[in-house]
Amino acid sequence: MLLTDRQIRVLQLMSEGFTQEEIGGLIQRSTKTVELEVLHIRQDLKARNTMHAVSLALVAKIIDGPKIG
Repeated sequence: MLLTDRQIRVLQLMSEGFTQEEIGGLIQRSTKTVELEVLHIRQDLKARNTMHAVSLALVAKIIDGPKIG
């Protein structure tokens, strides 16, 4: 389960509640590129959906929990 730095950043932002469109703006990529990244993340983590991917990444300590406050 080897993810790129950008995929990890996308996962972290998803865990913080950002939409794919917002993530695209933050990482300066198109929404379509973010959608493709999410698809690859889900495939790499063998996740059933985006929420499952975030949960797996949290449990595996690939990402930190969402920043609150």
